[in-house]
Amino acid sequence: MGANEVVNYTEFPEWGQKVKELSKNCEGVDIVLDIAGGKTLLQSLRSVKLGGVVTLIGIHDGFNPAEWPSILQVLVHGCTVRSIAAGSRAQFQDLVECINTHAIVPVLDGRVFGFDDIRAAYAYIVSLK
Repeated sequence: MGANEVVNYTEFPEWGQKVKELSKNCEGVDIVLDIAGGKTLLQSLRSVKLGGVVTLIGIHDGFNPAEWPSILQVLVHGCTVRSIAAGSRAQFQDLVECINTHAIVPVLDGRVFGFDDIRAAYAYIVSLK
């Protein structure tokens, strides 16, 4: 997972179309993680491919539902739109405290597998037990 291109929304106000143009065969991207929500949802819809997924993580851009895309605009794009809760500031502070208290650290070993190597990736995970 990674980025092949970067699109600055201040440089490209219609960034959804720019993302689609930069995608393979101009089909759009598979997954959009929209951390702004609200008014940016329309651009997210424009950038995602048919059958793709737009995940809303909070709403920070425009609390006026009149500025949001209509349900018809969502349906026309033929994608899945879902939302997830990121939690409150207090919950985040509790999480950070828990991580620090219990000295939790991620385990990274530097191995990277491409999508074509999925079998090798699973075999590697299983071998670690």
